[in-house]
Amino acid sequence: MRTVTKNILRLATLSAALTLAACGGNENNATPVPTENPCVGVTCDAKTPICMGDTAVTYGAGMCTEGTCEYAETETDCAADGKVCMDGACVEDPCADVTCEAKPSECRENVAVTYDAGVCAEGTCEYAETETDCAALDRVCMEGVCVDTTAEDPDPTCQNYCDTVMANCTGTNQQYSSPEECMAYCNDTGGWAEGTKGDVSGNTIACRIYHGNIPAAADPTTHCSHAGPTGANVCGTWCDVYCGLSFDHCEGPNKHYDNDAECQAACAGFDATGEPGDVQYDTVQCRVYHLGAPATADPDLHCSHGAEEPDAFCVGAPTDFVFRDDAFDAYTRVDRSGMPAVSTALITDKNGYNDQNPVEDADLANNPYVTEIVTNLTAVHSILDDDLMMAGLTPCSMMDNDMDGLPDCVGQAVVAGGPSVVSLVIPDHVSIDPAGAAGFPNGRRLQDPVMDVTLAIILLDMTTHTPTTLAELPLNPAANDKGVEGAFLTSFPYLHPPH
Repeated sequence: MRTVTKNILRLATLSAALTLAACGGNENNATPVPTENPCVGVTCDAKTPICMGDTAVTYGAGMCTEGTCEYAETETDCAADGKVCMDGACVEDPCADVTCEAKPSECRENVAVTYDAGVCAEGTCEYAETETDCAALDRVCMEGVCVDTTAEDPDPTCQNYCDTVMANCTGTNQQYSSPEECMAYCNDTGGWAEGTKGDVSGNTIACRIYHGNIPAAADPTTHCSHAGPTGANVCGTWCDVYCGLSFDHCEGPNKHYDNDAECQAACAGFDATGEPGDVQYDTVQCRVYHLGAPATADPDLHCSHGAEEPDAFCVGAPTDFVFRDDAFDAYTRVDRSGMPAVSTALITDKNGYNDQNPVEDADLANNPYVTEIVTNLTAVHSILDDDLMMAGLTPCSMMDNDMDGLPDCVGQAVVAGGPSVVSLVIPDHVSIDPAGAAGFPNGRRLQDPVMDVTLAIILLDMTTHTPTTLAELPLNPAANDKGVEGAFLTSFPYLHPPH
């Protein structure tokens, strides 16, 4: 019993000592200070998976340890399954079926751009590019290469110039309506010096050949105007071209200036914000136009338009023009020609016809001009049918063979499934079907041969011929051959002034 009691006392004493030590007891019996939990207030947000090469790394839920979030990582070798890692996940390779073809070099204005071999990234081919400024090398960019074009230029003659500019400047970049117009301008109007083959500036034939040759073939929008009649402030400054034309074509009573210095000083004050070929407004471009081919043909009329103080055309500014917005009944109809030649050739009472509203034409029973149109058209056929047949053409009949109440010429369709002739002539109008092909009689463009088409549909059998049959005969110019610096202008009013 004593032994057990002693052992119990010893254990009690040892337990008390250990407890005192664990509580930080010391000989002074100081009270312990509690410590703050560093993870209080810490939120471990989900961690975004990542890719390490072709290994996808994902993360478990975050756990705070001593104030820091720690995440268990799981790595997956995507390549082992024939996949690639994208956005931290193993996916099928989007580039597996993508072949990056070689990307051809190109020109950005006069900068050559070449491309390295393509590299597929996320299913898309990417190409590193290198730019070279061809202008800094005195060269021209063509198909992505800086080319020395001077060796390619022909000798500076008008024939070589016109051959070059007509070949390379077409469509909206066309400078002359025909080779003949070009030759006339170069020989008789421009007054250009020959210059030296390879000239890139100056009011010379050589400069215009340079810009109209390889540069225009590569970038016609930029270079064709430089090769054109005005030089567009590249082949001769605006004032050099203006003064040259003034002295060449405006002499005697039409003379503008006594010397070049006086002309240059006056020209320096002109507005130069117009476009080559402008025919109106107070700009140097308008003056250059009127002192060119128009003044060559009629200096008494056009030299005054190109003077320092023009008397007409080269005056005012676009903002000065105001469109009238009066109600329609404020105007008096003096003529109507929806279908050209109807009023001229088929109507006897022209004043009465012009006074009648086209809307009233549609009332065939009460339209007094229906009989007049049929009668006069019959008379025209009696005169021309023999000539048409001798020319190998088939005239339409003025008999009512299909019993529709109208002569065949009037009732026939212009084209299969298209409008009838009578629907175009009565009422006398031009309609537009946006879904149809543009061109007379579906609307009317400046270049449309409207007279030839009108005569064809009232004279010829449209089951045998087409509306353009007469237009295609080699009787007249195929296009406007009287244009100056282009058959038509590119801005309002689109037509050149008379000259």
